[in-house]
Amino acid sequence: MDAIILTGGRGRRLGALTKHQPKANLRFAGKSLLAHTLSALKGSEDLIERVYIAMGYQAEKVESQYRHETIETSSEIPVTFLPVESNLSGTFGSAMWALRAALMNHCCLILGTDVIITQRAMSEFIASIRDEAHTTFLLSPTLTTAPTHGRIRLNSNGEIVEYQKSSLCVHQTSRGWYCDVGLRYFSADFVKECLSLSFTGSCDFDDIMPSMVDNGGVFESHILNERWLHFANSRDFLQKPL
Repeated sequence: MDAIILTGGRGRRLGALTKHQPKANLRFAGKSLLAHTLSALKGSEDLIERVYIAMGYQAEKVESQYRHETIETSSEIPVTFLPVESNLSGTFGSAMWALRAALMNHCCLILGTDVIITQRAMSEFIASIRDEAHTTFLLSPTLTTAPTHGRIRLNSNGEIVEYQKSSLCVHQTSRGWYCDVGLRYFSADFVKECLSLSFTGSCDFDDIMPSMVDNGGVFESHILNERWLHFANSRDFLQKPL
């Protein structure tokens, strides 16, 4: 499978931090958020064939920072920078543009740079879906405050039976609900279905996933039980490293 890292967002919720630099370049615990994401993929070289870095806002700075940190982030996985599309907003719209730009027709991982998980957690997630026929979300039961994540209810088989828009969510999750961490595996069939959809540059997962679930789409889950970090605002950079 391939992996697509979305770095094109403006990062407006981070305020002054992203006024002059992209979110992917913000530093935490000694290296950029992009470097943390790439580091988490180390150890999965036998499963990840290529990493695509999809750029947008201040794209040249993202690529320059990557070149600067090559020693830290280097692995055997080839990295390709996708052509810049500056008019997109919304994670789903950005993901769909990236799939098209990469000429993707097979399964892939979709990652953001605003979530940091350990290499072990990443490896467990990738191993759990290596033979998976269904699109799978990495979920966390511990997230309670991020306003950007939808809430997902599972059945006993770990399948998603309801996807609730983040705008409708209360801050505290009720029992049986999980939060979307922002790391997703797209099966080959789902990639092909997505590429057949019409979408706008402001389309987000909240705009498409509830109807897909309601219409009987099968989406599965992998629960992240260890600590992870999410960077939704400037205060999040005060967190302790993993």
